[in-house]
Amino acid sequence: MGFINGNSSVHDNRKLPFRTILLLVICSSSLAIGVYGISQFIKFKQDGNDRIIFLPLWFNANWLFKSTYSFPKDLKYLDREYFDYCTVEMNQQNSTNDFSDVKNFIKLLIDENIKYKVLEELSLNNSIRKMFKLPLGIDLDTPKFKIWLETKYPSVSGIQINMENNNGVSSVNMGWVIKPLNFNSIINDALVLAGLKLDRINTDESMTGSLLENGIKEAKSISERKHINTNKDYDVLFTGEFKIKDKYQVEKGTLSYKGMFDFSHLMINRGVKIIEMDMILETNESEYIKYKIL
Repeated sequence: MGFINGNSSVHDNRKLPFRTILLLVICSSSLAIGVYGISQFIKFKQDGNDRIIFLPLWFNANWLFKSTYSFPKDLKYLDREYFDYCTVEMNQQNSTNDFSDVKNFIKLLIDENIKYKVLEELSLNNSIRKMFKLPLGIDLDTPKFKIWLETKYPSVSGIQINMENNNGVSSVNMGWVIKPLNFNSIINDALVLAGLKLDRINTDESMTGSLLENGIKEAKSISERKHINTNKDYDVLFTGEFKIKDKYQVEKGTLSYKGMFDFSHLMINRGVKIIEMDMILETNESEYIKYKIL
């Protein structure tokens, strides 16, 4: 409390609590987002033009720790196009219906694709060939198998509203979306739009996208299917273990691996690529030797 020139002027130096400030920011932001959404909806009703509205609600820096998501469930938030492709593929491959579509897909992935790639990498290693001779034996019991999605860049999560007008029939769909922020790509697209840079066509991506597009059309008989971009802002990663046996089926040790999907070659062995592989061999009851394969 202070007095100036004899006048009883009271100066209140109290500040608003942080919670109050945060609440005011949230309320004002929500109000602005709501007004914007309503205005776009009114314009959509008036002109009938399709609109996509994204309302950002959460930012993930993705710096100290990589953001991970469930495969394939969370694909619908990151990449709806590839999620639809996986859904069709999983449904078609599950002919016996003994397992769910996802479990059957993972079983085939391990038995047919990962096992093949692991054996290929082992067969190319001279030390392994001398140690075990060929053919190598692998036990398919893999209780520690894990597969997940991992974003490469910072991301913004929020609600996306799709307003579409199909032959006079209006529809509004709402869903949660995760948008990775690839700043290099954003800057490149901005330069292209400004006319300061020519866009480049990746022929490998175009060819692979066409193969995937044709596969989806044959599988689902969809006449309209957009190009599937192979330059993803996320990775599909997996880890697991195999039991190693010699040609006499005697267990010798454990092989652990880490791999990913190569989206540029999805039609070749389902795009499975092994990026790390270690072998631990048991020499006696208490000693082990670890070999770095990849």
